[in-house]
Amino acid sequence: MDLIADYMLDVFQECLNPDPSIAATVPLPCIPLEATLQADMFTEMLVTAYKNPTTIDINSKRLADALSPKDYGTKQKQEDELLRRFPTSPLPYIMKPSACRQRWGHLGMVSVRPSVPRHPRASSRSNWRNTEAHFKDTDLEGCLNFSPGWFQQGRSSPDWLPKVSTTLKVHNADQGGRKWLDNMLIPLSMLSAALAIMHLDLYVAGRESIIKLYKEQGPQDPEMAALLECWPSVFLASSVIVNHETPFHRDHNSRVQWFDLLASIGCYPGSVFDMPTLGTACYYPPGSVIGISGNLVHHGVA
Repeated sequence: MDLIADYMLDVFQECLNPDPSIAATVPLPCIPLEATLQADMFTEMLVTAYKNPTTIDINSKRLADALSPKDYGTKQKQEDELLRRFPTSPLPYIMKPSACRQRWGHLGMVSVRPSVPRHPRASSRSNWRNTEAHFKDTDLEGCLNFSPGWFQQGRSSPDWLPKVSTTLKVHNADQGGRKWLDNMLIPLSMLSAALAIMHLDLYVAGRESIIKLYKEQGPQDPEMAALLECWPSVFLASSVIVNHETPFHRDHNSRVQWFDLLASIGCYPGSVFDMPTLGTACYYPPGSVIGISGNLVHHGVA
């Protein structure tokens, strides 16, 4: 993970600030060829995004102060009031890789392709991830969470310790989670490396948290230790949502200063990632990656 991140950071800086006197970065032989090719394509998209900024006229600091600690973003009247207090000028739909900026820094990063926009529905429920009405009418649908060490539901106080998610436990009769992790080693490494470019401080903090968890709890939990050794992401949890329409919401467990990474994977015509807070939306087809402050930015997918 770190090797890929270092490689992508070096290539990114070379592309943004080329210097003929400096030799081009060459990937280390230990990085698989497939990973190198994906890293090159991903870095190229990020360079394009940084060279194509979208300026957002919003006071994110004042907006952050107006949000409550447990703001799910599912109460329409409350969101309408926030839009009234913190209005933004409507912007054209984002149709190519772009970095959303305002005077306090980056609000997000998108990698998109053009299409016809749609809009997600509103929702009055906080637990929208497993609401049946939001899934498409197909045989394959659901929401699964994968983590080598997170707090179980209702047990997030200091009195409890993180545990391996059920989907990755060795004694689980369904070992599909382990197979998923094996298949996602390179993609998750790519996303983490991209985060190092988008938000280096968050990348470092995530990496340090995994190391600390491994050192402090690994000796008492061999199963967690084994998973942390091969976990390819600086995020300690990954949610996989299949055939899902996401209502407008905020990621209340996140922080204003943090980025969430969302990747669209599969084979389908595409969808739209809508961001009312920023007064814009972007096309969200398979292969897209979006990094945003999910706590600050009210967002949804249709």
